[in-house]
Amino acid sequence: MKDILIKILVGIVVASVYLFSFHFEGYGYVRFYIFILAVISICIFELFRMYQKDVTFKVMLPAFVLSFSWLTLIYALSLSIYYNIDSIPTGLLPVVSGLSTLDVVDIASMLPILAMFAIAYFVIFSEESKIQLNLGLTFVSFFYIAIPLSTVLLLRAMEQGVFLLWFLSFAVAMSDTMGFVFGKLFGKHKVKWTLSPNKTWEGYIGGFFGQSLMVILFHYVASLLGDVPTLGYVQLIFIAGTIYFVSVLGDLSESRLKRAAGVKDSGTFLPGHGGFLDRVDSIIFAAPFFYFLLRYSSM
Repeated sequence: MKDILIKILVGIVVASVYLFSFHFEGYGYVRFYIFILAVISICIFELFRMYQKDVTFKVMLPAFVLSFSWLTLIYALSLSIYYNIDSIPTGLLPVVSGLSTLDVVDIASMLPILAMFAIAYFVIFSEESKIQLNLGLTFVSFFYIAIPLSTVLLLRAMEQGVFLLWFLSFAVAMSDTMGFVFGKLFGKHKVKWTLSPNKTWEGYIGGFFGQSLMVILFHYVASLLGDVPTLGYVQLIFIAGTIYFVSVLGDLSESRLKRAAGVKDSGTFLPGHGGFLDRVDSIIFAAPFFYFLLRYSSM
């Protein structure tokens, strides 16, 4: 009973900090940037620790620098999207005004530069026996954790960004919850290709329908409380289904990483929940898909 109470309390605290960080604009919603930076940093630490118990800060430094540089760039870019140039707060003007002309090509061209410094660092300073491992973990942490999670800042910068983050968070949470509920209640046929012996076809299929229903209900209630994007049932089911599918992929991918490292949880930062990476594995996959779905479709 005590363990359950601790798990619930930790979940409430983390969820409250997360929601508070993006719900209020503040000074360029800087709280949200700091929160995401902290989450990315902890997840990187957990990833390295899964494969190297005695890992040092020196080994993780390139991953931190790469991720900090990228996230800061995306944050500044998101501000240039969020604010009209004429209405940018004075203190933010030097950071934002020069980024208003950046496009995808400009940002992508910076990746080789960042990667080059990381490679040089390990080739020169790392132990020869661990060069490949350290390089692999650095680039996996950057492309698997930092880049995908940075898209939540772009979501926050979009019109009705607060609602979009609520929508994404709820859809991801329901993907996990409904899959668990239907699997527990009706699960009989095991899914052999998954990494968990408890996954069933009934859990996956029922989870999709349950999650879609909850997302439709969430959108309906939100529309009664305020101004939200107008979406039909077909659009909502398509978006919910996409989030559900990639959330499952995120969960399976992180499970595979843990299996390869021989650990049950990514870390111990969240009592009763494991590590931060265990909690954001689905968001890592869902956030980029959700952003590009909104950005480059007619929805």
